[in-house]
Amino acid sequence: MNYKIGMRVTGKVIGIQKYGIFVGLDDSQQALAHISECSNSYISDINAAFQAGDKVEGTIIDIDEYTHNISLSLRPINTHLSIGKCKRQLDGVRKRENKRFWTNHKRKIGFKTLAEQREMVKRES
Repeated sequence: MNYKIGMRVTGKVIGIQKYGIFVGLDDSQQALAHISECSNSYISDINAAFQAGDKVEGTIIDIDEYTHNISLSLRPINTHLSIGKCKRQLDGVRKRENKRFWTNHKRKIGFKTLAEQREMVKRES
């Protein structure tokens, strides 16, 4: 099967390590779900949360370009949000951000050399 990032997949837990679980997606492909991607809450013992043979459903969050290893997230997805709504919210946040200036932007001195601004510097000091 041709897997793509963002696909919802169902698989079976085939291996458990302290850093995550391996999920068999089909006969020839497996994915790794890191322990931080297995739940929205903290998991202290992954062996207590999952057993070999458990059916799990997740979302593909990354596919390595060279090795074709798949990273899986088992966290529930908020399906109520649309992509357009998320983009509109992000644009609103960007508009409200304060702009950062590395110089005093209120002074209209432009890019003049110190020699050209000597008199002004003398008055200010």
